[in-house]
Amino acid sequence: SSSNINEEINTERTFTVHGTTNNCTTDSTFTIGINNLPNVSISADKPITTSSDGIKQTEICYKDNITLTASGVSNEYRWENISDGNTASITKSPTDNTQYVVEGTDGNGCKNKDTINVIVNTLPTFTVPAITRVCANSTATLTASDNTLSYDWEDGDVYDQSNVHTTPSVTTDATYNVRAKNDKGCVSNPVSYTLIMKPNPNLIIDAVDKVCYNTTTTLSVTDEALSSYPTSYVWEMNAALMGSTYTTQKITEETTFTVQGTKEGCTATKTVTIGVYDLPNILINNG
Repeated sequence: SSSNINEEINTERTFTVHGTTNNCTTDSTFTIGINNLPNVSISADKPITTSSDGIKQTEICYKDNITLTASGVSNEYRWENISDGNTASITKSPTDNTQYVVEGTDGNGCKNKDTINVIVNTLPTFTVPAITRVCANSTATLTASDNTLSYDWEDGDVYDQSNVHTTPSVTTDATYNVRAKNDKGCVSNPVSYTLIMKPNPNLIIDAVDKVCYNTTTTLSVTDEALSSYPTSYVWEMNAALMGSTYTTQKITEETTFTVQGTKEGCTATKTVTIGVYDLPNILINNG
C-alpha cells in the first residue's frame, strides 16, 4: 500500500515513515532539501530608481524605445502579456505608463519574478508666431510660449536658455524649425516659423544741382522699392515737413537736404546737396 503527505516546506526537513505489515514494522527515513529561488533581476538601458513601494522604475520620453534585460537564470524567461516574451531581452516603445514582469526558471525548475514600471513622459508643447515680417537687414525677436523649456532655434544657437530669441539679420524670406526640451530631456516635435523680409524704402530724390543765390527750389522723392504698402516721407527730420515734395527756404550757400521714408515700419534716408550759382558781377559804366 502507499501513503501520501502534502506539506509546504520552507526549510530542509527529514521525514520518517513507519510501515506495518502482518504486525511487522519497519521505518524509512528521507530528507528533502530546499533549492533557493533564482535571483531574477531586470536591468534597462535607461537609469533605474526604486519607487516608494519598492518596485523598480525607469523613465522614457514618448515614442522612445527602451530595452529591458532579465538576468539570474540560464534556462528560461517569460515576460508576462508579451507575445514575443520568451527571451531574456525585449525592446518596447510604450505610449503609456506600463508595468513589465518577467519570470525566470532555473535548472531545478524553480521560478522567481522581477517587476519594473516604465514611466512615459510626454513631449513638451509650445507655440511661436507662425509668421513674422522683418525689415531687410534687421533682426526680429521671437517669444515661445513656455519659458520653462530650453529651445533649439534652427536659425541660431542650439538650446538657448531663454524662450526669447533674436534672429540673425533677415536678408530673404525663410522658414525654420524650433524644438524644445524639458527637464526630463524630452524633445518636442518641430514647430515651424517663417520670417518674411519687408523691403526697405529705396528713395530717389529729384532735384536740380544748383540754384541761383537766395532762391528756393522744390525737391520731390519717390520710392522705387516694390511693395503694395504706401511710403510716408519726412524732410529734414521735421514732422511738420511731410509729403513727397518739399520747397526749401531760400538758399544762400551749398546745402544738404535729408528725407526719410517709412513703409510698413521700415525706414531709409536719402540726402541731396544743392549748390549755389555765383551771382553775375554787373558793372555800370557812367562814361
